[in-house]
Amino acid sequence: MTHYGSVDRRQCKRYRVDWPIEIRAVNRMGLNVIFFGTLKNISARGALANLTSCVQVGTKVNLFVSLPLKSAKWMNLQGDVVRVDGLRDGDVVAMRFRSSRPDFVKILNYVV
Repeated sequence: MTHYGSVDRRQCKRYRVDWPIEIRAVNRMGLNVIFFGTLKNISARGALANLTSCVQVGTKVNLFVSLPLKSAKWMNLQGDVVRVDGLRDGDVVAMRFRSSRPDFVKILNYVV
C-alpha cells in the first residue's frame, strides 16, 4: 500500500532522481506553455515531478529531462498527466508515458 492508503499498482521499478525538467504542453486556450520543475522519480511507464506552476490532469505533455552527463543532453518523453497534488510551493505531478522509448536532443529550442 502507498502512503495515500491505496494499493500500489506500479508494474515497473521506479528510480529516485533529482534532475531538472521542462514540460511543454498546449493549454485549454490553445497556447503553447512551458513548465519547469524537478523530476523526483521515473520508471519505464511514468514519472513524478515537482513543478512550480499548475498543470491539469489529462494534459498531454512533452517531458524534457536534463540528464546528468558531461555533454548537455535532454531526454524527451511524451505522456499524459494522470494526477496532480497541490502543495504550498508547487504541484506534484504524475505522468504516464505513451511509450517507454525516449528521444534524445542535445539542445532545447526555446521557441514554442
